[in-house]
Amino acid sequence: MILVSENKNMKISLLSLLIAILSITAISCKKTDSVSSESTASKIAPDGFTYQTTKIVSVSISTLSNKNKAFAEVPLKIYMQSNGKLGQLLYKGFTNAQGILKISMTVPSYLDTVIIDPSYLGLARNMKAYISGNSLSCIIGGSNSWGGNIVGTLSEKINNSSTVKGTLIGSNSSNLFSSMNINGVKTNIKFTYLSDYDQLGRPSKRVDPSTEISKEDVENLNESLPEGVSVATRIPEYVDKLAASNIEVILDGEVFASFVFEGSAFNNVLGFYTYNTKNPPATLADINEIKFVLPNASFKGSGGGMVSGDRISLGIFPAGTTIGLVLFQNAWNGKEVDVNAPAFFTDSRFNPEKSDEQKKHSVLLKKSDKKLAVAFEDERRDGSSDNDFNDIVVFLSSSNASMSFSEDNMKEEVKPIDSDGDVIKDMFDGYPNDPARAFSNIYPSPTSPHDNDVWGTLAFEDLFPNTGDYDLNDLVVRYRYKMVTNAQNEVVEMFAYFQPLAAGATYRNGFGIQFPFSSDLIRSVTGGKTSAGITKFNSNGTEAGQKNAVIIPFDDCSVLLKNSNGAFFVNTTNEQSKVTADVITMFITFKSPISSDIVGREPFNPFLISNLNRGIEVHLPGSSPTDLADLTKLGTGDDASNPAKNIFYLTKNNYPWALNFYQNFQYPLERAPINTAYLYFFEWALSGGKQYKDWYLNTDAGYRNSKNIYSK
Repeated sequence: MILVSENKNMKISLLSLLIAILSITAISCKKTDSVSSESTASKIAPDGFTYQTTKIVSVSISTLSNKNKAFAEVPLKIYMQSNGKLGQLLYKGFTNAQGILKISMTVPSYLDTVIIDPSYLGLARNMKAYISGNSLSCIIGGSNSWGGNIVGTLSEKINNSSTVKGTLIGSNSSNLFSSMNINGVKTNIKFTYLSDYDQLGRPSKRVDPSTEISKEDVENLNESLPEGVSVATRIPEYVDKLAASNIEVILDGEVFASFVFEGSAFNNVLGFYTYNTKNPPATLADINEIKFVLPNASFKGSGGGMVSGDRISLGIFPAGTTIGLVLFQNAWNGKEVDVNAPAFFTDSRFNPEKSDEQKKHSVLLKKSDKKLAVAFEDERRDGSSDNDFNDIVVFLSSSNASMSFSEDNMKEEVKPIDSDGDVIKDMFDGYPNDPARAFSNIYPSPTSPHDNDVWGTLAFEDLFPNTGDYDLNDLVVRYRYKMVTNAQNEVVEMFAYFQPLAAGATYRNGFGIQFPFSSDLIRSVTGGKTSAGITKFNSNGTEAGQKNAVIIPFDDCSVLLKNSNGAFFVNTTNEQSKVTADVITMFITFKSPISSDIVGREPFNPFLISNLNRGIEVHLPGSSPTDLADLTKLGTGDDASNPAKNIFYLTKNNYPWALNFYQNFQYPLERAPINTAYLYFFEWALSGGKQYKDWYLNTDAGYRNSKNIYSK
């Protein structure tokens, strides 16, 4: 191998390696059958290192009600974190009937933190969790809001100081402002706290037991007020000007407010006021007192301390009393309430928008258990509001067994629908009319719903068992997989996409994938491009003669990727125009759904077929050959494979013949060894993958030499 270090800060001793390099006869990039001799002067990586840029993480996530009961069929999405925000999607699926999701997933080896989003009203969203070793065990919900590897939420709360200035209400509950402007109206309102509160703004005087937020409660909320969906468009009668606004008490009794959910970027404050039903306030100036129920209506770990089900007594009220609620936007400053903020009332007359159609900021829904659900939108609706009306959700209840609130003009919750009967509600079902399918996962996932250019990458040398120029561009293939799963997270079918990017070789190389399960589980495989006659197939489309299922996307790259002038070395030199090959789409169906554990994890076991010789396979280091490989080649030439010790496809100096990347990889130019393009490759290898885990991604100074990287 010809390896040249361009990194002056290299931590390994290269003296002996450089001496060895000078003694090696240079190998041209014209691929021949000549055998090079690799010096054993220095190993570039510790024994046992397999050059993995990804790792497989075992995931176990439990979703619980606030009374620690299982929440079944909860949709979960797992993301990377990127610059403090949601990044690339890693996985999406559902918890089972026991409220548990158990899967394994492939992630970049540098990843140590993920974001888990239930996308489910009633459970805190965007939970931040750390990967411990290669496992992730989490609890979302429960009496403590979260547990396991979760450390809080991905807090994107907007700092109060950037939006609000000035009128602080101290915790002594005695402040009185004689000239206070609210939404541009001069008022004379007294502000008090209904209860003392802790340092996070959670009321100290909570009522035990807390309110149980049931599976039915959250299902109805998710159907009625789904995250990010405009209520004004989906269920316009909820925000009709004739819909009930304030809460009219019709039976004497104690009234309670129970915190259910918040889905806001703000640390909002929730207050209330009362008046005689027969004598409503004509203007804001007619409100005498506002009491703060929730000084900081934010979930635990998301800028606050609230736990779903927290119940607070508003007081005992006689029939004929009306209760109005008000949300002060982002008014919690970390210590107390600053009421010099936009205020949104259940009584839409007092809200700041000019248009009557946009004034309504709350939805009141009648529940089947004699409660009311009150849900707020916390941004001006004539501005950037998403109109989903779930920024704060509370339940109101009474000490009476009978319905204690007027139901006049009160709207009802929408019951969820499961059209195909697969237990996944239509709102979350990717295939709502297909009982056999519920979700699909793409690996690697796009960074956004409209991004179709995120692929994994495989880069090969093709002279096995001998070494070559180590530019790792003899065959470069990018890949994606789409797994379609049912409601039990079992795989129903698989789409596999492959596109050869580069052929820096004179060899006519092929490409295959081995799966860890029997070909008998597969009903059919279609879409491969084979024409060289070097492979035989079973009736279901898998390769014949294999115990485990093997598919062959293509057997001769030169048919798919070739220069217009017939020259060798496609897309590896700047002298030739870039060539784009068609994407090969393979479709795999199974005889019956199989668990993701049986399917295994990407990238599975990919391999190069060298120069139309079916017996010569080149695999990722540490991956075993297929049943059709010529095992007599193992341990010959420069190869140090030893099946008895489970050592495969590494040289005597621990160089690999192939590398896999979770993301798009910019491979080296022809005749540019990988370490001359990526200047921390050696350090990463010598550390056994512990240092410079982002050596192939980082574009900071000193990480790469762009002159040696193909970039057309």
